[in-house]
Amino acid sequence: GRFNGTGSVASPAQTNSPGAFSVETWFNTTSSTGGELIGFGTSQTGNSSTVDRVLYMRNDGKLVFRSGVGSTTTGDAYRDGRWHHVVA
Repeated sequence: GRFNGTGSVASPAQTNSPGAFSVETWFNTTSSTGGELIGFGTSQTGNSSTVDRVLYMRNDGKLVFRSGVGSTTTGDAYRDGRWHHVVA
């Protein structure tokens, strides 16, 4: 199925924080409003009070990956309506 981007998908499974990890997703958008693409949080329903290992898009279309050790931002914008595969 398709996710329309106006909610969230959560897993009932809980996991410990691994030392080595990767997160990946496919996305496409032309929206000028950014938001989270994928990440880990403390709540399985609703908004999490604490998040980590989060990949999100800023309003300017650039991607940011943030974890407990820092963050990095892409130089390019990705809100061009094309499909993109990202791994962090």
